[in-house]
Amino acid sequence: MAIKFDYKSIFEDNTWTVVYDNAEGKSSEFYKIVKSEFEASNYPNLDIQQIEIDTKMAFFAAGDKREMVVVSAKGSAFFQYQVFFSANRMGNVMMFSCMECMKRGIFAKLAGQSGGEISALIRGKSQNLSQWEDFTALDNLSNIIFSKALVKLDPNYKEQKLLLAKGTGGK
Repeated sequence: MAIKFDYKSIFEDNTWTVVYDNAEGKSSEFYKIVKSEFEASNYPNLDIQQIEIDTKMAFFAAGDKREMVVVSAKGSAFFQYQVFFSANRMGNVMMFSCMECMKRGIFAKLAGQSGGEISALIRGKSQNLSQWEDFTALDNLSNIIFSKALVKLDPNYKEQKLLLAKGTGGK
């Protein structure tokens, strides 16, 4: 059974699109790299899973199920924090995504709180600097691993990233 994906829980996302001569197998390769890099990091108490996600928004909407890798912290003050890695193939075009989310409880959903508002509460949940650094390190590690995967999957990644940075004034 697929896990329901809550779009409003996203508070940070990064995407990268690549055009291949043949995109066959790139999704599997992306997921393998992501899982391998997290495992190699030896970051404590991580739960790394490749699962089926249901991304449809409305009850009667057309189904959109896909595999994703989800990473979450076990035994942490931030157990609601999850990082979803997605590889979506459209012909020979691949869109790779890294979406950082905070699970929303029933009261947050009823209040209409989004991932950004929920993530702002993280400092309030931190009882000490070590907890805040734990969250920040996992957040940064997710971004590093996403970039590492893209370097391996897109031969033009570094050059394109540099051009994009120059085009936006380094932002």
